[in-house]
Amino acid sequence: MIAKLLHQITMGLFSRKPKGDAVEWNNKGVLYSKQGDAVNAMKCLDRATEIDPNLAVAWYNKGVLYGKQGDTKNAMKCYDRVLEINPNHAKAWLSKGNLHENQGDAVNAMKCYDRAIQINPNYADAWNNKGVLYGNLGDAVNAMKCKDKARELGYTKK
Repeated sequence: MIAKLLHQITMGLFSRKPKGDAVEWNNKGVLYSKQGDAVNAMKCLDRATEIDPNLAVAWYNKGVLYGKQGDTKNAMKCYDRVLEINPNHAKAWLSKGNLHENQGDAVNAMKCYDRAIQINPNYADAWNNKGVLYGNLGDAVNAMKCKDKARELGYTKK
């Protein structure tokens, strides 16, 4: 019922002249994404970035959505756009690091995790991912140090 109503409201907005607020479009996109409706989520996020090309959160959410769809190339472009807008967006650095790691690029993944930690030294997810990467590279000592730091900061497995 709520999903149908949200869909009707959003589709009605698409048919009008563009006057919607970029943040509202972003929020609708996030709701659609949470409901598993990637098509309408992307329509909303695209609209948000059309209205405000500097809305970093919308670009970030587009990157997440592309990543969930397995579209690494477009996900990376979105995270790069976020970082053009805000070079201190720690979540974008973490997500970009994850993409690099998933592609087998440990060097760039580590650089991204390090940057996320430099921006936010209390970023438990970044410490954890750095520890996982160290573990995958066979460096048990540094892996344990990073994982311990992540737990100290409240990291719990998701």
